[in-house]
Amino acid sequence: MHRLVKTRDPRIGFTTVYRTLKLLAGCGLASEVAFHDGIARYEHQYNRRSHHHRVCTECGTSVEFFSEKVGEIEQHIGRAHRYQTTRHTFQIYGICGVC
Repeated sequence: MHRLVKTRDPRIGFTTVYRTLKLLAGCGLASEVAFHDGIARYEHQYNRRSHHHRVCTECGTSVEFFSEKVGEIEQHIGRAHRYQTTRHTFQIYGICGVC
């Protein structure tokens, strides 16, 4: 993200980019994705359907995937516990085919 912004305005620093990403996340236009490796990642949420991630514990690559079943499970759990769910995160960790 910083590289893209820097092509438009070379004066923009990392701090400004991260501050802006946190503001966008606070407004619901982006969200932070935690893969528990100490690296902050953000995804846009504008007009985006629910998705999940497969994360390789060897090389660190992540791949998005879609599953209606996960959304159904979220809703089922919410109903069973009289809890209105609003969102969820779901990552599968393992070793990719390349590694």
